[in-house]
Amino acid sequence: MADDPMTRFELGERLLANQRYGTPAFNQGLEHLLAAAQAGLPDAQVALGHVYAQVHLLPNAPKQAVRWYRQAAENGHPAAQDRLADLYMLGWGVARDDAQALAWYKRTADQYYPTAQCNPAYLYA
Repeated sequence: MADDPMTRFELGERLLANQRYGTPAFNQGLEHLLAAAQAGLPDAQVALGHVYAQVHLLPNAPKQAVRWYRQAAENGHPAAQDRLADLYMLGWGVARDDAQALAWYKRTADQYYPTAQCNPAYLYA
């Protein structure tokens, strides 16, 4: 197995795709995603944010989701920016903050990310 972040990301995604939380394959997939995310791969950071956002049984899931979405968002990843804005709007893993949500939604919309074009308008409404 290579230590290449992209290889670890792809392997982690494959292992997590069909596994339940707590299985050896799930844990191994999570380890691969974590290594790729820590190496700075934004797609891995987003994927790790998704895992923590969806698997609430993981330790500190809300804060870890925010952590990984934020890292990818700061690296310019529009999907991570959009999800981070959602978390600010909901107050999940961070204090609810409409101003932060709007700022992240605008950054995402400014990149012409299709799913984010309407989010600033929804927030204003």
